[in-house]
Amino acid sequence: KGIVVADFNDIAVNEWNEAYQASLKYYKLAYDFSHDYYPGINAATHALLVGDHELKNRLANEVLTICSQLPLDRVDQEWILASEGEACLLLSNIDRAKHFYSHALDRLLPSETGKKDSIAKQVRRIEWATIDEAMTSAMKAIVDDLAVNCSRPK
Repeated sequence: KGIVVADFNDIAVNEWNEAYQASLKYYKLAYDFSHDYYPGINAATHALLVGDHELKNRLANEVLTICSQLPLDRVDQEWILASEGEACLLLSNIDRAKHFYSHALDRLLPSETGKKDSIAKQVRRIEWATIDEAMTSAMKAIVDDLAVNCSRPK
């Protein structure tokens, strides 16, 4: 039984890795074409998931630069702030990540749980791929704050 379970586990890991590689390829193509923060941050996170730390760092830094140059009155400001938080997480800057996530959450209505869930899923993906225990603990706190914020009145 143990060998069969281990084989299924290896298959699952390989399938996830292939899926993340494919996602990275297409997010990177979209980013190279558009230089938009959205495909850029997704490419950066997928680079982490496939173990390409050099690409992850480069893209995360580029996304921070792009986001810092965008006007503050955009309708997608919560996503810009969440992307900045995600980039900071990828660069191991927890305090800045918390700052950006907090501002992103402040822009969301309590009813916008789908957006909060999306942000939390991305933090969990980064947590899953992170070995550093201090980082993992800090990411759990961010996810917990997202859960609390879902029920916080505006």
